[in-house]
Order: sequence, then C-alpha cells, then structure tokens
Amino acid sequence: MSRGYRFGLLGHNIAYSKSPSIFSVLAEIRNADIRFDLIDIAPDRLASNIDRLKALDGFSVTIPFKESLMPYMDDLSDEVRTIGAVNSVKVASGKMRGYNTDAIGFIVPLREAGFGGGRILILGAGGAARAVIHAFNSEYPHANIIVCGRTPDHVARFVAEIARRYPIAETLRGLTFNAIDLSEEYDLIVNCTPAGGAAHSEECPLPDSFAFAGRPICYDLVYEPASTVFLVRATQAGCGVIGGLSMLVRQAVESYTIWTEDDFDRDAVTEEISARLHRATKGDNS
Repeated sequence: MSRGYRFGLLGHNIAYSKSPSIFSVLAEIRNADIRFDLIDIAPDRLASNIDRLKALDGFSVTIPFKESLMPYMDDLSDEVRTIGAVNSVKVASGKMRGYNTDAIGFIVPLREAGFGGGRILILGAGGAARAVIHAFNSEYPHANIIVCGRTPDHVARFVAEIARRYPIAETLRGLTFNAIDLSEEYDLIVNCTPAGGAAHSEECPLPDSFAFAGRPICYDLVYEPASTVFLVRATQAGCGVIGGLSMLVRQAVESYTIWTEDDFDRDAVTEEISARLHRATKGDNS
C-alpha cells in the first residue's frame, strides 16, 4: 500500500457531498491509504482556516470558495488563470497550487455520449458555465452557444468576459431566461444552475412549456439528487441525459492524479467508481 494521504473537500453546507464515497472507492481500487474529510466552513472564516488546509495533501473546492480561495494560492495552473476559478488544490511543502479539473470532468462524459458539436444552450452564467465554455473552446470550437443568465446586465458582463478569454466567443450570445425560444432546436442543453439540486429539488431551470425540440442531449451538473426535474422531463421527451455524478467522479479522479502523481487508466477507474456508486444507490451490494 502507498503512503497515507489526507484529502478533503472545502465548501459550505456540504453534508450532502458524495466526494467521501468517491474517494473511499478510489482508495480501494488503487489500494491507497486515504483519509477524506468534509471541511465545512462559513465564507467569512476562510482566512482563519488556511493553515488547516495546508495540513492536507490536497483538497477539492466547491461553492462558495472557487474564486475567493484564489488569492491564497502560491501558484495557479493555466486552466485556473483562464477559467478564473479553482476547484482542486495540491499542497506540498506548505505551498498550495490551484488547479481546475471541472472542464475535463465535464467534457469526458460528453465525449462518451457521442456529442459532436452543434447548437448549445447553457443555462446559467457563472463559474460553472465558464468551466463548460473552457471545455467547449478546445473540444468544439465551432459550436454555436447561447448562454442564459438572470438579467440583461449580468449576461452582457458574462459574454464580455468570455470574449476577452476565448476565440469561441465569436459564436456566443447571451439571453435572459425569459427570452429563450421555447420551440428552438438544440443539440445540447447544459444546466449550470442550482435548480433541481438538494436545496431546490422541485425546481427546473426551463419553463414547463419548453418543448425539448430536436431531442437534444441534456446534461445536468447537479448530482444530488441523481434524477433532477430537468433530467426527468428530458427523459420523458426522449432526450439523451447525462447526470452530474459523471462529471463529479471524473474531476475527482483527475484531482487524485494531480495530488498523488499516481499513473493509471483514468477512464477505467472512472467507470468502475461510477458503477459501484450506481449499485450502492440502487441498494445492490453484489
């Protein structure tokens, strides 16, 4: 067995997180000695907990710290500098280097679903949407992207920010949610909002009258619950669906390789972790 590692997840109100389960399975697969803790702190307590974070070997980062943690990093990966958010931190010799594994975590399940590009509707104009667009910029540079945000000003600022960072901005335009064409056809719809998540489980980011015309692939970044209102409606409309757990597992595997420099078949391990979690959810202990 390898040396012992101490990892964790930094966030707030994260008792629902599946990250401990993911790393428990990963530890078993890789025969690794891992302790994984949830580090749940209030946003105004971040500065006083930095030394606690530096005592770890690595940690994942979720809401609300993906941007506010960046000034505490000793170094940043190119992805973090471009996306503007950190979701994975490696600690070595008391120094913290920030990474972003959300983009690769997002794009791998989409590749496996056979998506080839086309017309894309992104619901939400925040940090998650930035990571998604970062992935699209290299993987599907000719995609036609529409981003929906809360207000015209919010969307305009988001599109302007993307235009400064990515060539794909030439095909990007912004809308407010109430301006979505309800009968428009898309090849892919991505939910980057909290709608449907644990605190908003009855919500759907799209109105009831949305037609899911053309039967697009529907991808929800929410992973708890697994079957969100958005994905249930998409399934009923005959669409292909991808749940957020696929992205969560892959980005966790990518983070583990950064923290440990362990070399293995990440596709195979991701598939095995997802399968075991699915069986556990269904109550199958075989």
